[in-house]
Amino acid sequence: GQGPAAQRELIMAELDHAARRRRQPNWPLSLRQAGHVTVEEEALFRGPKHFGEVELVERRGNTWIDEEGSRHVLAPNSIWESDDMSLNEPFSYTDPETGRIRTGRQTLCTIDVFSAAWLGATPIGRDRDAYRMEDIADFMWHCVQAHGLPLLWRLERGCWENTFVDGVPIPGTTSETWGGLDGVMRIVHTFKSRGKGLIESSFNLLQDLTAHRSLTIGRSRGEFEAATKAFLRAGRGNEREASKFWEIGQAADELVNAMERFNLRPKTRRAFGRDTVVPADLYREAPMRRCPESEAWRFLPIKRMATVRQGCIECVVDHYPLPFRFRLNGCDGIYLEHGHSVFIAFHPGRPMEGCHVFNAERGTRNRDGMAMGQRIGLAVMAEDAPQINLRPEAREFSARKNANAAVRTEFREIAKAGGREPAVSRSEVRDGWGQSAEIRRGGRAVASDDATVTPRSGRGSNRIEETFTDEDMAELEARERAAIEALGIV
Repeated sequence: GQGPAAQRELIMAELDHAARRRRQPNWPLSLRQAGHVTVEEEALFRGPKHFGEVELVERRGNTWIDEEGSRHVLAPNSIWESDDMSLNEPFSYTDPETGRIRTGRQTLCTIDVFSAAWLGATPIGRDRDAYRMEDIADFMWHCVQAHGLPLLWRLERGCWENTFVDGVPIPGTTSETWGGLDGVMRIVHTFKSRGKGLIESSFNLLQDLTAHRSLTIGRSRGEFEAATKAFLRAGRGNEREASKFWEIGQAADELVNAMERFNLRPKTRRAFGRDTVVPADLYREAPMRRCPESEAWRFLPIKRMATVRQGCIECVVDHYPLPFRFRLNGCDGIYLEHGHSVFIAFHPGRPMEGCHVFNAERGTRNRDGMAMGQRIGLAVMAEDAPQINLRPEAREFSARKNANAAVRTEFREIAKAGGREPAVSRSEVRDGWGQSAEIRRGGRAVASDDATVTPRSGRGSNRIEETFTDEDMAELEARERAAIEALGIV
């Protein structure tokens, strides 16, 4: 019943008494109980992420419940989880924009929840070791191409909560959206790391399987001093130090090797009782639900509302210095009047593939009575005409697709155990100014055994190579070098 002042006086008296007798203070149990800080209180003081390590967690079984309350048994390709991971073994890559050697650690990964089998990974080489919505879109699309669509895809928030994943809000409505991935599957965002606990916990073993196969900086700051110093020097532009680390393609291959070893390791999981299970065996007979071609546009990263201006659509995208312009009127007999509202979807790294256009007009301009979100057609990339063209033949154009968003990515599919088709790997480099090259290895064979280069109009070109046997690898690598050199990328 004493107040704070009286309590302070008793405490100071005990401290003085203990000092005079040269002993530790002798606090009564009631005072020690009042001053006890619980583990939960300490974690909350540090922050929500720390509290997540000690809060109550419900164990999850092999079931999921849909919107109507029906319970379903979990199976392969029922639920996937995706997240980013910073590799403990940094990689080096050549910046397509500057030609300089840089280092990075950022990697996107996907795992199947039922089997705990890794499905794919993409190391990303970008300035400031970041990743963008375009990288998420490409990575998710490559996973879908390799393994089909899941029923549910569990993602975190932050960078994964965007218009590409969730769609564009429809004006005049409170919750309706257009263009989201929920048109082909269910998207579930988690608020905490424990919401995607499987992939978070699997990262630990995956990092162990790649540890010390290259220079390892460790999991905490300064854990391995020599590697950390080399990484910091490389980040300041020291190319000699950067060359000590894996090249991005090698890092992708090493990560795939670790994922394959992970998938073949027997594990004891509570959801399967006392039986030991192997992820690769559980995923071996996974059904493949292919994405309909008519819905593939949903995996284009840039989705937004736009307005038709003089028969064209023009929009600005963050990190790209020049606007993107697409010509709509005149394509496949399409005509929309000036001011018509539309939804658009396109890839800023590959604008030459065009822009998908859908109706967003509710007013009198919608004279044909198109439904909200109804597909209109594909707008082609508009090209800048020359100031003067003295050539007698058809006018020349140079594509206006400059974009300062250079990136180097390496996607790796994890093939099913015992599968007949080799795993797919994709190497893509874009210099941000419309030039790109893509090398695709593995997958189904094509009719022609000699892939060709199809130049696009303007400065840029898009190169896709396909090979499918080990004997072709030397020829593929030679063609890859030639493609890069042809684009002027070191």
